[in-house]
Amino acid sequence: MQPWMDKTLKYNKHGRPETDNPKDKLYVVSTDVDGVICNWVAGFLGVFNELNGTQLTEDQWVNDEPWKADDPIMTKDQFETAFDAMLKIPEFYLNLEPYHNVDFVAINNDLDDALYNLYAVTVRVNLLAKEGIQDTTQLLSRWIRNQGVPLITGCNAGGDDRPALLEQLGVDFHLDDFHKHVEEINKLGKTKAYLMDRPWNKQYTDLDDVRCTSFDDFLMKTIFADREVEARSE
Repeated sequence: MQPWMDKTLKYNKHGRPETDNPKDKLYVVSTDVDGVICNWVAGFLGVFNELNGTQLTEDQWVNDEPWKADDPIMTKDQFETAFDAMLKIPEFYLNLEPYHNVDFVAINNDLDDALYNLYAVTVRVNLLAKEGIQDTTQLLSRWIRNQGVPLITGCNAGGDDRPALLEQLGVDFHLDDFHKHVEEINKLGKTKAYLMDRPWNKQYTDLDDVRCTSFDDFLMKTIFADREVEARSE
């Protein structure tokens, strides 16, 4: 048989494919965006602090609903006022900073090497008709490309039923910062969900077995778990 006729995906010692013809279906991976790969909290607090003359920092955001924390850093009314103001800033999502524990270049290299498919999913629906942020999926796609991941499989910024969306996308492994999403996804049983470690979810110790300290840690616990892959951090 001629080499070009061999459709088997062969891997080298680092877990990288040596051919471009996968025999089996690649793993499908998805990640939440805000709070996982994109620092929405810092961006929101920038808007909040400007409105309220405060100097809150993201390490003080220890509850996903900060007005319900043991030591609340804002009221619900203050949150909603700042959130409405945020939606009126067209470039808000596009200018958010990425997290340092996400190696976007390595992710794009993985996609180029056909190691997995990757979807970025979030809920950023803006109900404002003709002002502020409108096409949130397009902005998400642009933000992902700006971080150096033009090979992303797809983006979805409007699906509010996370377990159902992941099932439709055929996702094998998902990374999220919201404990309820992780619990709901794992309860459905179609996708295995993991929790990105952030200040606002540290109290959910019952999820420590699926807690990840970085995106690379997530990959090493899932798609690379059964391969001899050198950690990229070395």
